[in-house]
Amino acid sequence: MTSFAGVQSDRDQLLDDCYAATYHVTQTRLKDTYFVSLRRWRKGADFLNKHFNNQQD
Repeated sequence: MTSFAGVQSDRDQLLDDCYAATYHVTQTRLKDTYFVSLRRWRKGADFLNKHFNNQQD
């Protein structure tokens, strides 16, 4: 029975590690996506501002 408990704890540890790694990667990806889209949005806003400012002149 002890051997089974050992296997069980190894399996749980492995699952925890996998979950932690997946969670970390997902969080990092989400952050990157958020900042990239924010940067793109800002670029687009700057472009529109310049465009409209040129129209007014």
